[in-house]
Amino acid sequence: MPKDCIIIQGPTHDYERVARSWENFDLIYSTWEGEEKKGYKNSDCVLFNKQPSKRGCGNINLQIKSSLEGLKKADQKGYEFSLKWRSDYIPQNSQKFFSILDKDKLNFIAWSTHNGGYLIDYFFAGKTKWLIEIFNETEALNKQKPDLFPEAKITEATLKLAKSKNIDVNYILPQLNHETQCFFIREGVDFNSSCLCWKKDNYWYNNTTYCNTWP
Repeated sequence: MPKDCIIIQGPTHDYERVARSWENFDLIYSTWEGEEKKGYKNSDCVLFNKQPSKRGCGNINLQIKSSLEGLKKADQKGYEFSLKWRSDYIPQNSQKFFSILDKDKLNFIAWSTHNGGYLIDYFFAGKTKWLIEIFNETEALNKQKPDLFPEAKITEATLKLAKSKNIDVNYILPQLNHETQCFFIREGVDFNSSCLCWKKDNYWYNNTTYCNTWP
């Protein structure tokens, strides 16, 4: 059985485009109750989670719930490496994109120097058990610091894990090109925006990102 898994977290409002973009990969959809009638394939693993009563700052409770449930299912099914992926995002070429991930590191898009600095969390990847630890710690931080913005909580949880286990980081942004770039998608629109343009933004494309270092 393949040891790699893509966890699509969030509403599946654009299921067909997302499924097509990740063809030939093992997928787990971690979505919400009420989205059962979306034409999922019989081979799909789909989790219909009950939405938290409170969304939290920046919808952090939704991200924690959908991501953590998907990761726990991946762990139960024996997937050793997972990519947590937003459901409104697609890769240009999934095979080439996946090939730039480093399975011995934590993979993030970039480090942003904006607002004190934080990791970009639209997607990130690593050993499944690492990602579960990150979201468990994020959940704990969310209770302690409910007003802290989501990326800061995930960043704090990630840096704590990386330091405790001496894990290196692999930033994806410097490796993106026209074949490996990713796009936000919106209903009725082919592509809303491309992450390739982020290379022009100094908040994202900085020395920390370019040199693959933790801050």
